[in-house]
Amino acid sequence: MITLQELKIFLGVSDTSQDDKLRQIKDSAEAIFESQIGGTLTKEVVTEKYSGDNEQTLILNGVNPSFPAYGTDSFIKIGRETQELVEISDIEVDNQTLIYVNGLFPCGIKNIEVKYTKGFAETPNDVKQALFSLAGTIYTGAGKESLTSESIGDYSVSYGGKSKAHPQLFISAVNSYKQFF
Repeated sequence: MITLQELKIFLGVSDTSQDDKLRQIKDSAEAIFESQIGGTLTKEVVTEKYSGDNEQTLILNGVNPSFPAYGTDSFIKIGRETQELVEISDIEVDNQTLIYVNGLFPCGIKNIEVKYTKGFAETPNDVKQALFSLAGTIYTGAGKESLTSESIGDYSVSYGGKSKAHPQLFISAVNSYKQFF
């Protein structure tokens, strides 16, 4: 989602002495992001099987209409033994529902195969900024144990202690993209 070079530029690191550490931080930030949103934003080809019910509509599992789904390699096959390839031009998408404009999805168990490409070819800028923010927080050591209290004679003061919070920019991006899953 972000490259090591992009992270180094963001952090102002120019040498290679910390590359292994920064690669681990980058991978951790990306894994945390994907874990928080419940999936990956990376472009991928998906093939799913559905059961037809002799209706004109087919409700897809987990496809959010806002999530990019596209591709010239998209298809819908109907049937198990003899597969009829449905023209994409005969299908309309409404929210999470496929509408077969010129026909019905025939009854059958897992007799309809839908293939499409989903995700982002390039990481959106707000996601990159969120990953830089989290990686920067990890890199600078925020969240490490810090002084929690101090006493001098009768005077005593307490501080926040250990912080486990993610940067607000990261939280905002997670909230924006978790809707896709």
